Amino acid sequence: AMGKTLTTLILLALTLIPAAAFPQNMERARISYLENDVQINTKGTEDWFPATVNTPLQEGDRIWVPSGARSEVQIRGGVTVRLDADTSLDILSLEQDSLQFYVNGGRTYINSSNSAIGNIQIETPLSSVSCYDNAIVMIDVTGNGATDLSVLAGYASAESRDGKTRVDAGTTLRIEANLAAEILPLGAPDEWAEWNRERDRKLADAGQSLR
Repeated sequence: AMGKTLTTLILLALTLIPAAAFPQNMERARISYLENDVQINTKGTEDWFPATVNTPLQEGDRIWVPSGARSEVQIRGGVTVRLDADTSLDILSLEQDSLQFYVNGGRTYINSSNSAIGNIQIETPLSSVSCYDNAIVMIDVTGNGATDLSVLAGYASAESRDGKTRVDAGTTLRIEANLAAEILPLGAPDEWAEWNRERDRKLADAGQSLR
């Protein structure tokens, strides 16, 4: 019973904190789906805790998706970010009209196709990627930092040694570890791409039924 009482007291204490004490963008982002043991680290702490569906995310949070796991983050304003196994994502900024993330490895899928957010920026060890025009992009960062930016809809741009490169739908920009960059045709969708397409369809259907 002691634990229960303590929990009640803690919850009560939380409700007494004035609303103004919370940053305005506190509830801008949340974990909306996960498979297996996804972990979150909050800025300024050493501790990692297990994510659950609806865990709110804030600027400074880092999400770690280990082997065999997947995760989805929904951001108010119409952006969905999905992380495959062995992917780390840092939330750098959740401004009203711009988002900024850092991905230092793994596979990230970003769908802003119904978004009111004008600027989405993803930093990787080798490049800075910006998404425009209601884009759908996949960013793959390999162990040596080489980055593939694949654009499925809209367009994006990436900074590399050659300056800023525009990447249109249907193409992949590959930036090698030595910063050499080349544009390739988009490869056939693999299991990860198919899974994302299926999730997008489910969310769109759910959105329709909610309306």
